[in-house]
Amino acid sequence: MMGGESGLLDDTEKLDDIAAILCQMEKNCPYPSSNSEKLWRLRHKKDIGTVSNTYRPEMWLERGLIRTTCDSDMTGWYNQVPVASGICGSDGNKHRCVDLAEWTEKNGRLTLVELKWHDNKRLSGETPADAVRQILRYGAVYLFCRMHKDKLPLNRRPVMAARNIKLQVVATNSFYDKCEPEGYQKFKETLNNAQMSLKSIHEEFEGLDSITLSVFAFPRDFNLPFKSDQEFRDFFKRPNFKEAGQKIIDAFINKRSLASSVGEVANK
Repeated sequence: MMGGESGLLDDTEKLDDIAAILCQMEKNCPYPSSNSEKLWRLRHKKDIGTVSNTYRPEMWLERGLIRTTCDSDMTGWYNQVPVASGICGSDGNKHRCVDLAEWTEKNGRLTLVELKWHDNKRLSGETPADAVRQILRYGAVYLFCRMHKDKLPLNRRPVMAARNIKLQVVATNSFYDKCEPEGYQKFKETLNNAQMSLKSIHEEFEGLDSITLSVFAFPRDFNLPFKSDQEFRDFFKRPNFKEAGQKIIDAFINKRSLASSVGEVANK
């Protein structure tokens, strides 16, 4: 951040109540404005940039899904959607992007996805509770922007008229399995609090019928078909990459819900 400006999401990291997050954002940014043309722009970011030796499976997975679905029947997927670009004039907001978004204009459904990957090569320091709070915060940013859309460059963003919003955490089973009993209890409490806070918030927004939060795990036998930047690039040079990439699509289609009802997290 520059010039001592507040970021829109300052002091919201530990909150698991969407109304409390919205209240804090109003304090952080009482006069929202933005000149950014990127704000809530749905886009396809397919490239991984400069090839490096960094192990970054979440990026490969997200861009792999976009590359595979762009010209398929499974349209409507986007990635790295800027959610707070330019708001409060803070540079710190321009990198706030939701990993994946699925937009179905016909029925007004917007799905925002927080991806998490944990394996023996990438031992994520984040917890499932952290992931729930993160996607809840992005949901709150959406509502904040919708509330102030006349002050922001959003009048031409169809997603601002979504009728149903789904917030999702989608992760490897090991991301959840790594929790110690205390951490798993915190996960359940955070999920319950977040879900309860969403029950009636939609009533405050005209045209919004529902907003929900769910957590999912990929199938246990799902593995990424690439383990490096170079393998990622080589994979999508294949003439039959869409057929091979179907495994990524299937992993999202067959993801397993970890919560059958509010606050009731299934046994691992």
